[in-house]
Amino acid sequence: MRYDPPGFPVGICLVSRSLVGFLLFCLVLLAAGGFLVWYVGPTASTIAFDGDRREAPYFLIELVPQSGSNATDAVAAHRAGMLAAVAAEGGRRIWSADETRRHESRTRQGSHRGAMAAIDLFSFDRGGELVQMLTGEEYRSLAADAAPVALLAGTRVAPQALRVDEVAVVVLYQLVDADVRQPLGEAGRSGWLAALDAHKGRLAWAAPIDWIRGAQAWNRLAIVQFPDAAAAAGWLRDPATLAGRAVASRYLGDLLVLVALPPG
Repeated sequence: MRYDPPGFPVGICLVSRSLVGFLLFCLVLLAAGGFLVWYVGPTASTIAFDGDRREAPYFLIELVPQSGSNATDAVAAHRAGMLAAVAAEGGRRIWSADETRRHESRTRQGSHRGAMAAIDLFSFDRGGELVQMLTGEEYRSLAADAAPVALLAGTRVAPQALRVDEVAVVVLYQLVDADVRQPLGEAGRSGWLAALDAHKGRLAWAAPIDWIRGAQAWNRLAIVQFPDAAAAAGWLRDPATLAGRAVASRYLGDLLVLVALPPG
């Protein structure tokens, strides 16, 4: 039954205070969510609002492109600041490369085509720690610097067996056919990775990635490791690798292949 209060036109109903309060609460949540997306981006905001992702381990990849504006001293200072910001929230660096060489690149959507001055991989026990870092004063100060310009991506998939003292071939690529489960093939058996065993190589990491800063078209990452640079070069030149690479190109968009040397 509808109640028409005295003094109000017939047919107009009052909205209860509890409903108004609930609607205002929803508006505040929407505003807070919108601010967080603007402040740290959609990837980190998703982690912040998803309890499972917030409590699960998370891995952060920082790529510092080689460029005239990214001077050696500036890159070193940025990396030291980033390491401190990560450590302040309980994270740690688990792998890094101080030098890379571009082996191959292809860009159709404007992804970076050059080598990286540095690559760092950080691990957080909880995704929530990453969000805390991204909103913290130390990181915000780093992000405000004009140089060096760093790219940040993340994933929930843990590395299989990254070793800090081996040469790595880093493959950043855009998978355009989501139905393909192993676009690079199976390590030691098929595709781009078929000849790994013959060159003492192994697949150390394969993961989807989400962008946090400096978004590129790449949505996948693979790291293949070798005992030395000669083994890595042999695998890259192997006819089986080249044939597998040609097949994989059917499923890939933007692509960057780097050879990364271990620190020191």
